[in-house]
Amino acid sequence: MKHFLINITIALSLFFQQQIDVAALKKDPVLIQYKKIMDDIREGQISHKYVLPNDPQVMKSFGSNPTKENLKKLLNEKGMKNANEYVDKIFLQTKLMFDFLKKHPELSRIDANKKQEIIRQLLFD
Repeated sequence: MKHFLINITIALSLFFQQQIDVAALKKDPVLIQYKKIMDDIREGQISHKYVLPNDPQVMKSFGSNPTKENLKKLLNEKGMKNANEYVDKIFLQTKLMFDFLKKHPELSRIDANKKQEIIRQLLFD
């Protein structure tokens, strides 16, 4: 009887545990666009197209009014070149990740460590 209960428990846990198909998720157009924006931002930082100011007060000021327009204004005031383009890309990237997670609710049903591992695989493998 004890073995029967253990086998039933294992079978049920395998049945309810969803398998995430990482290969299929990599082909999602929203994720592809997200990765393209991520690469654009990274290339811009490497080429010094986007150079963030070294002022810690910028993010503190942004925290009091967290809007796209406020961040553009703060970065422009601190002398960042291409601040408008950079902020637009950052906000688009954030929106795309929210859209991706909304489109794939199975990712929100798994534990945080597994979710982080899957997202890392999707973005960097």
